[in-house]
Amino acid sequence: MVILALSGHYASLLMALHQHLAVLTTLSVCGMFKLDNKQPFQKAILAMSNQQASLDGTTLASGSGDDSICLWDVKTRQQKAKLNGHIGSVCSVCFSPDGNSLASGSGDKTIRFWNVQTGQQKGQLDGHSGYVWSICYSPDGLTLASGSEDKSIRLWDVNTGQLKAKQDCQDDIRSVCFSPDGTTLAFWNGNRSICLWDVKTGQEKGKLETHSDSVWPICYSPDGTTLASGGCDNTLCLWDVDKGELKAKLKGHSGIIPSVCFSPDGYTLASGSVDKSIRFWGVKTTEEQITKLDGHNDYVTSICFSSDGTILASGSGDNSICLWEIKTGLEIAQLKGHYQWVSSVCFFPDGTTLASGSEDGSIRLWDVKTGLQKAQLDGHFGGVCCICLSSDGETLASCGRDYSIRLWNVKTGQLKAQMDGHSKCVFSVCFSLDGATLVSGSGDKTIRLWDVMTGQQKVQMDGHKSYVESVCFSPDGFTIASGSDDKSICLWDVLTGQLKAQMDGHSDDVLSVCFSPDGTHIASGSSDKSICIWDVKTGQQKIKLDGHSAQVYSVCFSPDGRLASGSKDKLIRLWDIKLD
Repeated sequence: MVILALSGHYASLLMALHQHLAVLTTLSVCGMFKLDNKQPFQKAILAMSNQQASLDGTTLASGSGDDSICLWDVKTRQQKAKLNGHIGSVCSVCFSPDGNSLASGSGDKTIRFWNVQTGQQKGQLDGHSGYVWSICYSPDGLTLASGSEDKSIRLWDVNTGQLKAKQDCQDDIRSVCFSPDGTTLAFWNGNRSICLWDVKTGQEKGKLETHSDSVWPICYSPDGTTLASGGCDNTLCLWDVDKGELKAKLKGHSGIIPSVCFSPDGYTLASGSVDKSIRFWGVKTTEEQITKLDGHNDYVTSICFSSDGTILASGSGDNSICLWEIKTGLEIAQLKGHYQWVSSVCFFPDGTTLASGSEDGSIRLWDVKTGLQKAQLDGHFGGVCCICLSSDGETLASCGRDYSIRLWNVKTGQLKAQMDGHSKCVFSVCFSLDGATLVSGSGDKTIRLWDVMTGQQKVQMDGHKSYVESVCFSPDGFTIASGSDDKSICLWDVLTGQLKAQMDGHSDDVLSVCFSPDGTHIASGSSDKSICIWDVKTGQQKIKLDGHSAQVYSVCFSPDGRLASGSKDKLIRLWDIKLD
């Protein structure tokens, strides 16, 4: 399923957290997202470890090993208040449903209630004989559940502070979580299983078993049908609550997972790990990451499928080209020869030859079977930004930092034509299916159509407000898609040169665009680290793929509709996209 890995120490989620004097000591979690209607996940607030966001998303609470709790202004990232009173590490914090109170559990064996507005302690619950690892409010705010090192779970009346119920377990209770309807409490009972406890009767309702090590965080989906759990075995499990069955096991983290949290719509699960990454997983979406290709030592700049879809070629900032077998995900060859980064790769139609363009100013042709260089085309005065082959495989177009576009005879290696007109670097070129027209996108903010036979400019399209990074013809040849540093994707009518639609949604430069094989959808890769899938007919965003941890330089559909993406994070990811 879709994965997002954000590199960096997990505690840095809260930028001002360094003001705490000690590291976080607990790995229990309870939190929520605040969504902006226009950009649902770009402003998501993730509660991780012993941190939690208030219901309105304006305040974040964090507990620390220095025995204190800090309240932070999410917008300004400034500390609003510091709550002192505990005499042991603060292991867990949880806002009340109305947001007016904060509960905290500590190594001093107490639970304390705080007034969020004044920062004053409102009450204290004593009873546990060990660390209070986890606390959770019931949805109605009237009951607080606590799990402790003393191997017990307790339910407390929030208004009176009285103990309502106690459940003895087999081991430390690291995480407790109420179901959305408040009728069930889920917790880990120490034997690699999760217990479901009927709050009203105090009886066990069910047990979920699969983790190969301790379970730490658990979290219900908003509709209560799915339970997520994170384990010391570095995996996430999704459970069907009604059936008590495992729905999915998500692997990707390389360290213990101390935090999981669903988005309010239940479509996304966030996980935080001691491997210093946060990942977002598509829980109910139709997109699924099927493979991750890891081999380059620097950013992946360009990717291209062979015509039969069995091989993927990738160009990189490490100056090399890798060939990957799609079926196994294994690297089958590494092509070396360029002495600067490889900007673009392109298969010949018959799949036997690969062309590559580089910042070293050269274009090279490679034998796919042997990995040996067959030819080198020189002529550009500066780096080659993009190359593209005509559908008949006889002509290669290249563009570069010398502001020019060049057409090459592939068989002879001779220059056929040079097209000048752009006033800045030409970043992208693409042939129409019939090979009669070439489209180019440039740093001069324009898109131009060229007659391949005569080398003359046919049409100029103006509309973007910044560099045009990528251009692509639709399969039927009637539409051009363009991606720009102005964060938009535009669709243009080839016959009239008129703008047909503009698609906005990315929060940073759009670096790559590609039509699906049937022409009904467009994939776009961006500096905002995401890939978006757009419906060409409606112009609406259908899917957002969050998986890369850096700029997505290249996106490419395979002939059968799978999607590959290459990123500055040095990874290539293959996605199974269900577009129906």
